[in-house]
Amino acid sequence: MIPSLDLQPISAKAERANVEASVAAHPDLYLSAFTQNIFEAWFAAEAKRAGVGSLPLTLWNLEVAYNDLATRGLLPQAPSPVPGAPATFKLPDVAGIAQIPPSADEKEVLAKLTDDWSLSDHARKQRDRKLALLAGRQRRELSNLPGKPSREYPEGSDPAIRI
Repeated sequence: MIPSLDLQPISAKAERANVEASVAAHPDLYLSAFTQNIFEAWFAAEAKRAGVGSLPLTLWNLEVAYNDLATRGLLPQAPSPVPGAPATFKLPDVAGIAQIPPSADEKEVLAKLTDDWSLSDHARKQRDRKLALLAGRQRRELSNLPGKPSREYPEGSDPAIRI
């Protein structure tokens, strides 16, 4: 009887050796879980594009992946080892985002609609109905639909809303 050969461990060992050789060939490559995810996503996308299940981790494929990701600027940079040195990433500037403060009426309505943990399911559903009516009223006020109901627009009327 001929013993069956399990090629998976051999393949996994060869791929691991290829990855280690590729990492050694690129000392500027920052190793992290994020970098690993980028390479895995690249290999998955290329395998899908090629119409195969997966691409082997050969030295050639790893080199092509590294060059493609580096050319597109998708590889993360290593953090600065010196304390106080500028970081390699920059937080987004939130000061430039427009912020429109609510009017006094809106503040009053929002204060009435804050979540109250003591409300029952019935009270919550009632509040949700009122919110839906307010949203509909606002849409009608800002829309170009006729103000009165018509055959084409039966929702033209504005129901009375009380909070």
